[in-house]
Amino acid sequence: MDTVKARTNNQYCLDVKQERFRAPQVADQRWKQQGLCTRLPPEYCFPEPRSVHEDKALTLCSNCPVQTECLAYALDEKILYGIFGGTTPRWRRQLLSRRQVTSWHRILTQARANHAHGRQLLH
Repeated sequence: MDTVKARTNNQYCLDVKQERFRAPQVADQRWKQQGLCTRLPPEYCFPEPRSVHEDKALTLCSNCPVQTECLAYALDEKILYGIFGGTTPRWRRQLLSRRQVTSWHRILTQARANHAHGRQLLH
């Protein structure tokens, strides 16, 4: 993380955007291609904290079809910069400091499945 902190935000944004368009190294990372943020400049997802731009990025995330995968990725990789999965860096730091989890992806995917199953039972 120290190397990331030493970089400027702009350089980190460029690195993240380039990483988004790299061929997935693991099959379960193909979700990145479906993210609504892939069509935007990286600065959009790395706004100043508590700004109008942050609110816009969070709104975009709330409508994204891969919000769960994105959040799991950010938590599993301990990404503490930018908006990921509809969360701010502050929120993710707080969540990571409260729980020791080996796979956020597994937990969040199961929670999404349980939620969807619950909705089906109500209809």
